[in-house]
Amino acid sequence: MHLPSGAYQTQSASKSATPAGDGIASGVLERTSDVLAELHGLLESQAAMTILVVDDDASVRKMVCAVLKNAGYGCVEATGAEDALSKVRDDVALVLSDVVMPEMDGLNMAKQIRNRFADLPILFMSGYNDVEGLDEFRCLNKPFASLSVVVDGVRDAIESTPGRTSMADEERRRTTAA
Repeated sequence: MHLPSGAYQTQSASKSATPAGDGIASGVLERTSDVLAELHGLLESQAAMTILVVDDDASVRKMVCAVLKNAGYGCVEATGAEDALSKVRDDVALVLSDVVMPEMDGLNMAKQIRNRFADLPILFMSGYNDVEGLDEFRCLNKPFASLSVVVDGVRDAIESTPGRTSMADEERRRTTAA
């Protein structure tokens, strides 16, 4: 908690007040405030990154979104390719999609998305290793070895896309501008 300069913090044991800005306490409060500001900026930059998660399996979709939200990302769910095509927009940082889905597969969806958003990174997740046409895309294997694979894969796909700003770059830009 950051206290304004000259504020007083009550000591509960003695009920006496001491200046919060004195001595060691001042340095600790100042450093804590700096660390909290850095964390807040990092979380804001991640939350500004919306991931469109596409999977016809509700349990997988909800689990992936929960993991991404826990990592600080925003998340929009789509129940399939057609739903994803109606939800993809300019503020989506990445599409994370299953490959094999009813009605339209992930590869055909990706072609349509690329026609509208040529630079939007698309990361697939699949339980199949022999999907033709997947060579030009990154793919996470399901089942996931660990949940961190999802977060790491999303971060790496965003940061390796030309013209995209990484979370670290965004944070540096924000602190330099301040």
